[in-house]
This record gives sequence, structure tokens and C-alpha cells, in this order.
Amino acid sequence: MTSKQIVFLLTLGLFTASSATSVAQTACQTTPTSVRVAAAPLAQALTDLSRQTGCLVQYDPQLVQSYRGRAVEGRLTTADALVQLVKGTGLEVHTDKDKFSVNQADQHAIGDKAATLQAQLGQAMQTKKLPQNKTTALHIELGAVRTSVVEFAKKQGFVSAAEKASYQRTFTKVEQLLASVK
Repeated sequence: MTSKQIVFLLTLGLFTASSATSVAQTACQTTPTSVRVAAAPLAQALTDLSRQTGCLVQYDPQLVQSYRGRAVEGRLTTADALVQLVKGTGLEVHTDKDKFSVNQADQHAIGDKAATLQAQLGQAMQTKKLPQNKTTALHIELGAVRTSVVEFAKKQGFVSAAEKASYQRTFTKVEQLLASVK
């Protein structure tokens, strides 16, 4: 490694450390606080919210680069402000105490599970273990799960616990049926 590369890395490390320190200087405000974030590219809006609330928001820059955050203003919790920022984008807000993230984790997990079960239903039908009418009905139901999880995330900015529970009931019903024909 050349001395210029080392200086660059050290400078980058100091910049990163000072940036993290400036956000962390204010304790993460999880109770309602005054927030004013202008409509901007989503990465910028997320950074602005983090600075104002002192709460770190984790996200993949490549994932958010094509989205624009909405303007958010008022006395809000960090979680509520974050949901308002991403609502309509198809991204999801995840919160756990004072940890915040924006991603599509629920959509991917639920969509992947539904697709796997659809494939298993198709195999069971091909091997004549399940009747076509029952298999088709469940395949359609799983397709509706895959569609609705994306719609809920876009409309709400998150996938609720009740929605996840409903999807899990559908998955359990299909898994039990598949287990019964093995």
C-alpha cells in the first residue's frame, strides 16, 4: 500500500468517525420531537432525519438511490417520521427500540416463502399427490400473499404484525397439506 493510499484511508476513517460522532452527539430521540425534513433524494432525507433525531437509520445506499423522500414536518417519533419519509416507495421501515432500518426484508422473506410453497404445490400436483382444484386454489392464495405484501409495504411503509400473522396462517395451512401427502 502506498503512503498516499494510507493517508486517504486514514482521512476517510477520520471523516467517517467524525460523521458518526456528529449524529451520535444527540441521544436518539424515540419520543415525539420536532422534525423538519425537506423532500429530497431518500438517502439525503434519511441523513437529515438522523441528524435531527440523533437516531442512526441503517439502509443500503444502492437500494434507496432511486427513491425520493417525502417532506415530513411536525412533532413526531423517529419511527413515525421514518414511515412518512418512505411511504409510497415500496420500502419498509423496521424499528427495534432505538434501532431503525429501511429495507425490503419482509417483502423478500414472505415472497420467497410463498414462491417456495407454490413450487412445492406444483410438484405435488404433477405427481398426483394433490388434486388440481385444491392445488390451484392454494397456488392462487399464495400468489395473493406475494402481491399484497408488496402493496402493503408501498401503501404503509411497513408490513404489520397482523399482516405477517395472516400470511403465516396461509403458509401453515399449505405446509400441513403438503406434509399430509408425503
